[in-house]
Amino acid sequence: MKKQVIVNSLWLLLDQVVRAVAGLIIGILVARYFGPEKFGIFNYVLAVISLLSACGNLGLDNIVIRELAVTPADSNRTLGTSLGLRLLAGLALAIATPVITAALMPGDGTALALAVIMSLMLPLQALDTFELPFHATLRSRVPVVGRNYGAIGSLLLRAVLIGLNANILWFAVAMLIDRPIACLYILKRRNDVAGAWRAWTASKARARQLLAESWPLIISGIAIIVFMRADQIMITGMLGAAANGVYTVAIRIVEQLFVVPGIIGRSLTPKGMQLDEEHFLPFVEKVAKGMVWSGLAAALLLWLTAEWLVLHLFGASYAGAGSVLGLLGINLVFQGFTAARSMIVLRRKLFRYDTIFIVLAALLNVALNYALIPVYGVEGAVVASIVAQGSSMVLFPLLLRETRVLGTTFFQSFRP
Repeated sequence: MKKQVIVNSLWLLLDQVVRAVAGLIIGILVARYFGPEKFGIFNYVLAVISLLSACGNLGLDNIVIRELAVTPADSNRTLGTSLGLRLLAGLALAIATPVITAALMPGDGTALALAVIMSLMLPLQALDTFELPFHATLRSRVPVVGRNYGAIGSLLLRAVLIGLNANILWFAVAMLIDRPIACLYILKRRNDVAGAWRAWTASKARARQLLAESWPLIISGIAIIVFMRADQIMITGMLGAAANGVYTVAIRIVEQLFVVPGIIGRSLTPKGMQLDEEHFLPFVEKVAKGMVWSGLAAALLLWLTAEWLVLHLFGASYAGAGSVLGLLGINLVFQGFTAARSMIVLRRKLFRYDTIFIVLAALLNVALNYALIPVYGVEGAVVASIVAQGSSMVLFPLLLRETRVLGTTFFQSFRP
């Protein structure tokens, strides 16, 4: 069993690495091809889709995985109900997406056309349901391979579109293929999902049970996406699409680096959970110190090389992203701490507090963006991001006795 857990974790880590690398490559190719303004419009619509996708996912993944493990006899009803709920939510949000985009960017025909096409991503995310039986039984290799095929397929299609000098709308179509490819791979393999899905059934009673548990996760998911994408929407509205294109380039580079602490955290969590209470906190403090100082080193390196990276990866038209990227590197310090922080949250069962902190950070981020972007431009959004990230990770936890260990562990990381 232990070997199966390790192998399953390695496949999940591989998924993150491949997606991060593919995402960076795609981002570079598309950014250079579009230029700041078109790239800004494209990512503006994508940010709107991301906000809505948190609603369409319904926070069901972990709940369904748990139910499949605990009550396998009821799997068909659980999976069928989850698939039905996600399809309905996705279709409703797909209808709403163009309306929301038209209200946010009136008179922009390109943004509206992109929204119409990319809104199809929302019902398509229901296909993720086919992956859940594999995750519940620690067989993540099959969905990970499928997702990687989808990511690589999307990358290759966009490379072809660039070679054909295709219209921006075709790149929106390319965004739609990764999930169907992953799902097709799962269903074409000889496994217990390939034919069993025909026996899935939906139940209103089961739907009520699932939604009764998932609504806090829906709120948490929305807050996370608001925290990550609200700045792009607000920059476009206040400064224009070209400014958002420049900002998005910097965000893309930093977000790929965020994957590293997550990978390390997942790798070390099993060992941390096996320790007794006496040895747990010293272990976490050691991890936090190593990751926070690594984050500091990465932030310094990024600050020194930001201009060079932007110029050589994205081109001279994005030169303004260099200073933004240098500042955003500060978030690597807080993000590095997540490798240790997640272990404390899991061990002490601080999930509800973590949700509250994320919601507060999202609200703080929006408020600071509203105040700082008109005065300081894109750099104002960077400051808002850093303050909100630090508040969520360190400041807010210090205010409560139950979570104070999160903040104190972070500051102890700086001790020699």
